[in-house]
Amino acid sequence: MGRVMAAITLAATLAASSASAFDPEDLKRLIETNECVGCDLSNADLLGVNLKKAILVEAILASADLRSANLREANITGANLGGADLTGADLTRAYINGAILCNTIMPEGSVIYSGCK
Repeated sequence: MGRVMAAITLAATLAASSASAFDPEDLKRLIETNECVGCDLSNADLLGVNLKKAILVEAILASADLRSANLREANITGANLGGADLTGADLTRAYINGAILCNTIMPEGSVIYSGCK
């Protein structure tokens, strides 16, 4: 899916969901630049989005839907992925050092409880 199509899909999701806690400007920045350091994308619908080589250092991705997302070679060091769903996501060569993985569903379906307080 191209970035323009992803932006349109995510914009529609944004408009349809009043319960979203993420910052729409952060989502726009991620789609346009593939970078969103320290941004708030909690509860964002990122289903199947291509985030290959994205820079998401210390981003808040808590409870985000990242199913089937391409996170290949992405830098998500120190990010909060608590409660996120990564089922089927590609994390090949992704940098996840220091990431919070509390109640996070990993690509193969297992649930991780790393960084829970």
